Amino acid sequence: MIKLDDLELPYELLWIDEFSWTGVSASAQYSLQGMMHVQKSKVSSGQGRPITLNSVDAWITRADIETLYAKAADVETENMVLTLHDGRTFNVIFRQWEPPVIEATPIKKMANPETDEEYIVSIKLVTV
Repeated sequence: MIKLDDLELPYELLWIDEFSWTGVSASAQYSLQGMMHVQKSKVSSGQGRPITLNSVDAWITRADIETLYAKAADVETENMVLTLHDGRTFNVIFRQWEPPVIEATPIKKMANPETDEEYIVSIKLVTV
């Protein structure tokens, strides 16, 4: 089971960008003579690592989607603890600067879905 604070999420959620981050920040500039200068530094304590959780074979209920949306919409929401199925934990926040932070697509399209209807979801988080 994966947990975001006290909200249990499906075990099968995939961390799709786990290896797209190195923890090194770099910038490059050219001098007036045409030489490239690269400055690199280590990002402190793993901050800023993207964690995008996608469901492929894992479905989440509408009630849980509504809980996620409430957390994302609350400006008072502080750091959350994400616990992965392998026991790793991360302090995270929603990546509000990359909307939408939560994408939910219903499995069955219906006009008035119940809270137990299931959805495919993508959740954008970042470590802090």
